[in-house]
Amino acid sequence: MCGLTAIIQSGSPQNESSERGADVQSKLTRSLSLLQHRGPDAEGTWINSDATVGMLHLSSIDSDFSPTGLQPLHSEDEKIHVVVNGEIYDHFAIRGRCTTEFDYNFSGRSDSEVILALYQHHGVRGLFKHLRGEFAFVLYGERSGDVIAARDRFGIKPLFWTYSSETPAKLLIASEIKGFLPMGWGPEWDVDAICSGAAVLGEGTLFKGVKKVLPGHWVQFGRDGSVTQHRYWDAEYADKTVKETRSMDEMVDGVRERLVDAVRLRLQADVPVSIYLSGGLDSSIVAGITTQLVRERGVKPGNQDKKDRITCFSISFASDSQYNEYAPQLDMNSVGKYALSELPRQQGIPIVLTGEGADENFAGYPFLVSDFLREPDDALPLTELTKDTELREALNESAAAQLRSILPSALYVFLKTSMANMVLTCLGDRSEMAHSTEARLSFLDHELAEYVNGLPPRVKMSYSKPEDSIETNNDEKEKRKKVAPQSFFWENMAAVRDRIIDKKVLREAGRPFITDKIYNRKKHPYSSPWKWPVEGPMQRMFRGLLTKEAVECLGFVDFGSISRCLETASGESGDPAVFRKILVVGTWGVLSQKFGVKPARSQR
Repeated sequence: MCGLTAIIQSGSPQNESSERGADVQSKLTRSLSLLQHRGPDAEGTWINSDATVGMLHLSSIDSDFSPTGLQPLHSEDEKIHVVVNGEIYDHFAIRGRCTTEFDYNFSGRSDSEVILALYQHHGVRGLFKHLRGEFAFVLYGERSGDVIAARDRFGIKPLFWTYSSETPAKLLIASEIKGFLPMGWGPEWDVDAICSGAAVLGEGTLFKGVKKVLPGHWVQFGRDGSVTQHRYWDAEYADKTVKETRSMDEMVDGVRERLVDAVRLRLQADVPVSIYLSGGLDSSIVAGITTQLVRERGVKPGNQDKKDRITCFSISFASDSQYNEYAPQLDMNSVGKYALSELPRQQGIPIVLTGEGADENFAGYPFLVSDFLREPDDALPLTELTKDTELREALNESAAAQLRSILPSALYVFLKTSMANMVLTCLGDRSEMAHSTEARLSFLDHELAEYVNGLPPRVKMSYSKPEDSIETNNDEKEKRKKVAPQSFFWENMAAVRDRIIDKKVLREAGRPFITDKIYNRKKHPYSSPWKWPVEGPMQRMFRGLLTKEAVECLGFVDFGSISRCLETASGESGDPAVFRKILVVGTWGVLSQKFGVKPARSQR
């Protein structure tokens, strides 16, 4: 786990290199203080000879602290420099290929050094297909003057960029936006992006001129000031009009093989590794696979001996704690994740395996049922495992009207929007790295995801036949529709969802590693309360945050509207949608104070 910051000045410097060097060093040092939680155990700084480029890297105890492992890393000729956040899995195999195929001489044992090797041999366009893991990096080539900023396929690790407010402006890149504050950047609300949703979706953020490097993309900043965005990976799904030739058993085996391999790779570490175990399907499968790997294959979870046991701890959370986040928090789930993420570090275990990504890849969310049912899946012949004809035919007009789009499209949209910009931020990197805890997401292994995306929709969701099955005789069906439409089994979407088995192929793939109880368990999402007592701690906290002065300081929110929301969001009749507004505006209020953002009206 780690964090990074980079500052690059283009054009001709206007002051002496010694003066510039001191300025760059000062800015990097102050940026470090704001990102210290991302790597509290070591730091490394590099500034080039004319002080036009500076790189800062923060690392934690799970990193290679040898002189050759500390970052920034440099090529043998000292002309290429890189800082990397994250983990490259199976890097020993990559190192072996680099040594054998093009005689690359590695200077240390850091997994990040393979990026230097691959870049020098394959170039930026060819290196990504060799990388497996979660990562973000900044690479600077002295000969070309180009800066490359790249992010992993799903956006597990964050990376932002902007330009300073100084003259001449400097390119700034950091793991978190707060890292820009000491580097000549003046935050301004991007009201248009906030109102249109662009601050959450795509490359936009809450602040003018600050952009994300998109998942599966790299951005090239040229010496001439050009900025070019390139996509190196995207999710591709099976064409359901093409007949599937694999049997269900073959597909289950394919998922199991890749999932076991993904877990195995994420157990490799120089420090202890733990697992978040919620009792649900996803984390239980990860725990079950880990248990088998340790007991039967002798795999060690990090540097722990296999006799070590998993211990569960209770969670306590200070009522007066506040946590600020750039992405909108639509619920309080991140508070629970924030509290949970403190526990591994307290026990001396900086790495944790989690179950995130299973719902996104295997269609585990209830709202995806409608997309699954909307159109038939012609890729897979009907079997008892995948048969859902009765369910589709039984849908009455009321339920059918709620159905909109096909499952692969819904999965793709969710992958590119909510998962990348909310699930992996509020519930992922920010909550975990606030406590210097590194999460590893086995279900977001891209080799596993690519295989799963190529499976027919019907193996992800399956129809569970009710005890009193609906008659298959067409005349009888029509009779039932006319005589007792309200007693019809599939009367509404709630009833439909109750008969759908989600993540079917994952359940089958994970069955050898879990109990029957877990196998048959319905989804119980990790969620926080929506209803809070009137005059309780939550309402009092938000009243303290959303004062007239604080709201008006934003410059684009009406205090009267928020005041009414404060009064109607709590209690038994509280509206979750209203509470969501309070939560989002409260987040803006905290950021306004922490970042010193001027009211939006003063920018017009």
